Amino acid sequence: MSMTGRQQLFEDLESGRAQQAPVALTAFGTPIEVGAVPRQVIYAIPGLRQVHRADVFWSKLQGRLQKRLDLLLEPFLAYYAELPEDEQQAALGRLSKYPNWVDFARWFTRRVNLFRHGAHYTLTLELHGEPLHLPAELEFPDNRVLAEAEVESLRAAQREAYRRNLETLIELAEDFDLDQVERPVLIRLLRQNPRRLRKHFLELKERMRTAMVLSELRRTDARFSQYHELYRARRLKRRWLAYLGPTNSGKTHRAMEQVAQAGSALYLSPLRLMALENQERLEEQGIPCTLITGEEQIIREGATHYCCTMEEFGRFQNTRFDVVVVDEVQLLGDAQRGWAWTDALVGAYTERLIMTGPELVTPSLEHLCRICNDELTIERTRRLTPLAVDPQPPSLQRIPAGSIIVDFSRRGVLELKALLEQRGRSAAVIYGALSPVVRREQARRFREGEVEIMVATDAIGMGLNLPAHRLYFRTDEKFDGTTVRTLTGQEIKQIAGRAGRYGFSESGLAGGFEHTVIHTIRRGLDEPDPPLDLKKFAVRPSYGHLKTLADALGERSLLRVWLTFIESVNYGKHFMAVLPEELMNWIRRLDDPAIDLRLRWIFASVPIHGGPESPARLSALAWLRQVHQGGSVPLPYPGRLQDLRSLEETLHELEVYIHLWRALPEYFIEEEAARARREELNERILEILSVTRRRR
Repeated sequence: MSMTGRQQLFEDLESGRAQQAPVALTAFGTPIEVGAVPRQVIYAIPGLRQVHRADVFWSKLQGRLQKRLDLLLEPFLAYYAELPEDEQQAALGRLSKYPNWVDFARWFTRRVNLFRHGAHYTLTLELHGEPLHLPAELEFPDNRVLAEAEVESLRAAQREAYRRNLETLIELAEDFDLDQVERPVLIRLLRQNPRRLRKHFLELKERMRTAMVLSELRRTDARFSQYHELYRARRLKRRWLAYLGPTNSGKTHRAMEQVAQAGSALYLSPLRLMALENQERLEEQGIPCTLITGEEQIIREGATHYCCTMEEFGRFQNTRFDVVVVDEVQLLGDAQRGWAWTDALVGAYTERLIMTGPELVTPSLEHLCRICNDELTIERTRRLTPLAVDPQPPSLQRIPAGSIIVDFSRRGVLELKALLEQRGRSAAVIYGALSPVVRREQARRFREGEVEIMVATDAIGMGLNLPAHRLYFRTDEKFDGTTVRTLTGQEIKQIAGRAGRYGFSESGLAGGFEHTVIHTIRRGLDEPDPPLDLKKFAVRPSYGHLKTLADALGERSLLRVWLTFIESVNYGKHFMAVLPEELMNWIRRLDDPAIDLRLRWIFASVPIHGGPESPARLSALAWLRQVHQGGSVPLPYPGRLQDLRSLEETLHELEVYIHLWRALPEYFIEEEAARARREELNERILEILSVTRRRR
């Protein structure tokens, strides 16, 4: 072979063209062809690069590969003859691809051991005096073919290991019947090392015991079967009437007209401020009405009408009413509170169930109504005043009096108030941390013209009738507790709809402080809302559920019992038990097994705002320990409160105290002082917010 020819050959090898040519060899006396010999193997053959003739090159390559193959197969010639034809073909097929030569010896050894001795056999142990026959499988070494005596020794060792593991299982099982464990699961356990066996069996034992307990509870306790069948409401053929439409279309007004005309009625709202406003509306019409919220009770003797926040529905589920109203029904899909709307819609004991909300909730209402075997009528409402988009951003200096400005943070609201006042304008504020008393007073000052501008968060999206012709968004983004995101179309409609309230203004105008914000507002108002089409509805276990389950399982942890309920209790295909993440984190902090389960449940159910280290949460944890130790809880008296933030935080502590007084009056003994202190703090907050800081 010339230098040029040899160079071309190796270039072909480098490019992969030459190595695809098959090489004829013999394995176990049978001709085979080996293709795609790796280049590094060819290069490693001594003297091959010095060959000048192509035929000599390929002959020498073939000879060297045959020699390697003969050395590889020599120990296995006798065993090959023992194998059936299909195993022999498998061996030849494996040798026809050069890379498989590397592990052929190990592979072939395992195949021979399997054929000679068989890996599967039946292992017999004794369980409670009865033979226990278990399928077992040997793992053969891949470095030698075993004699029969060696195989029997392996079986004996495996049998002894299984026996010791079975003894461990019997010891761990105690009164648990191992016959309940499925054979494949039992075999997997017996194969494990003792440490993993102990861990996995105890987990299995707990799961199976939980499953048996839940199965028995579902069989004997109706609370653990179909959720919607529990209520007295199932005795009635209920008629649902849904007023669905945009903000400022008279939905709640229509519903409250029917409440006023009814002999008895229950109004349920998402906010205590809304409950209070509608309670006052009814009393202005001469209808005695009791108000019940988490923090407030105004009891009217002989009252047949009630206005409550949604979470208070449980006390009324067995009380029959002529009319029940569920306001803002779209919150059925809320991740934190949706369970309360499910509870009210499914459980309201009335023949006339009225709800209000946007049209997007239609599919969910239709679905839930079918589940309850009730009848649904939908009346669509139209906005009572037109709403347009202001194409030009305003300036703080020239924004018309009677306008609302919306920001999505407390800090932003207070900053805007200060900026307006620096320009000689006056402003009221509303944001989530303010109490209902303060919000109402701020709304009154704006409504009666004491201030020019209302600056608010999206807290004005529900429950406040404000006489604003114009509403401007400072931004089109908000922090939703997880991330900063653009406002949804429904959020824009809900907030912008506050402009041009019927009876206050003939039309409404919505806009933004930047052209990009105006674009977002226009798009949000124009685009249709995606439907809220829930396939499963959120429910929450009651204390009775969790106490029964905890007693049956012997479980002390409230969190573990709740999670077990979620994972294991089947409410059918239409409902799902939930534990919102914020609540789960709160339960984790107060879940001391030494404290009575009912106490932990009460404290877990109190609505507490703020982060994990907020004063209200830290106080609640301290109060829980005091109650557990049997002591009364004195009213917290912090030091001098100068700034707005500390006043708001202390006010919220007082609200939590009053809420806990309702559940534990024997421990929270200073309720009257708490109410007086709350009134004082509300007045101080109003004083601060009423101060107008003019430009010097």
